[in-house]
Order: sequence, then C-alpha cells, then structure tokens
Amino acid sequence: QIKENETAVQATIRELQEETGLEPVRMFTVDYVSSFYQSHNNRMHLVPVFGIEVSSVEVELSDEHESFQWCSIETAVELLSWRQQKEALEILHEMVVTNDERVKWSEIKCG
Repeated sequence: QIKENETAVQATIRELQEETGLEPVRMFTVDYVSSFYQSHNNRMHLVPVFGIEVSSVEVELSDEHESFQWCSIETAVELLSWRQQKEALEILHEMVVTNDERVKWSEIKCG
C-alpha cells in the first residue's frame, strides 16, 4: 500500500525490500494498468504494473509470507488467480524477452 507522501514507485521499491530483502537494479513500467473495485468504500482503484530486475536470487522472506518459488512464466501464469495478474505478467514477459523498446522508454531510476 502507498503511504502518505510516497509515490507508487517508492512504495514498490519499499515493498520489494521489506518483503524479499531484494534490491532493484533496473525498473520500468509495464504496458498494463490493473484495476479493481472495493465494495466496502465503493472505490475503483487503478494500479500501475512495474518490471524489476533485482540484484540477487537470494530471497529473505518477511514474516508476512510463508513461502515463495522461482518458476517458469508458464507456471507463474498458472499459479496466479486473477486474469489481470496473468495478463500483466504475460506482457512483462513479452517486453523483456523481445527486448521491447517500451522497456527502454519506460525505465525508472531506482537509486
């Protein structure tokens, strides 16, 4: 969740560090915006999607989570529940493996 006076990028980096112990090396905006509705406050939310290259594969999982796994794109898509998460991951994968110019155009300074 984004804290007061924090940008979406800052919140993403903070959450990455807090929940995994990983540091971002490279970050970019994925050509996808997720949306969801919360009935308790009758609000629609738009959520940017970011791609992040990290400094290590050694994860230090926070107490907030029980487990994680590195897996193939196909397995990751199967494991996700929400259609928008699947679509965002597939677009991210396409952008990275094809060295899409959108990665360069949307790169975000993370340091």
